[in-house]
Amino acid sequence: MAKRVWLGAGALVVVLAAAGLAWVLVGSGDGRDAPPLAGEMRTFEPAAEPEPAPDLAFTDAAGSSLTLDDFAGQVVLVNFWATWCAPCVEEMPSLDRLQARLGDQGLTVVTLSLDRDGAEPVAAFFAEHDLVHLEPYFDPSGAVLRAFEVMGLPTSVLIDEAGLVIGRYAGPAEWDSPEALALIGHYLGEGAAG
Repeated sequence: MAKRVWLGAGALVVVLAAAGLAWVLVGSGDGRDAPPLAGEMRTFEPAAEPEPAPDLAFTDAAGSSLTLDDFAGQVVLVNFWATWCAPCVEEMPSLDRLQARLGDQGLTVVTLSLDRDGAEPVAAFFAEHDLVHLEPYFDPSGAVLRAFEVMGLPTSVLIDEAGLVIGRYAGPAEWDSPEALALIGHYLGEGAAG
């Protein structure tokens, strides 16, 4: 009898250990699996608890005021950058290619310029670098930058369809690399980046 009790207890321990392992591998039950973080995307910082994105205004090239609510229903990659920032200049073509690749699958890249000289230098920059899939947006006062607590340029913040901040990446990246496409595709849904 005692041997049967020990075998039963041992089986229960194995079942509980397997359930715990499955919980770790599948996720914590919050409905959001861990994103794939490989290559340079290993330094992407998923939000521990997604929170609503700050509701602050910025402008488009025509001077119209927008907020991130204008992109509701889209996964949004907000990229804080400036024309005078060398790493930003280096990464912008990959953001343009990312928008071209995933824009019709629910992604919007919002390139939020911190240049204070208005739209003209940014428009010239876009033309010089043949950035045809991105739209320029502006935060010359830095209010949106401060609300997102950005410490350096470039910084990219990922926001889900519901307007929740789900992670950030500090520094330049190749946003159309297989690793970045897998990361973004994870939030767009299965097969989006393929």
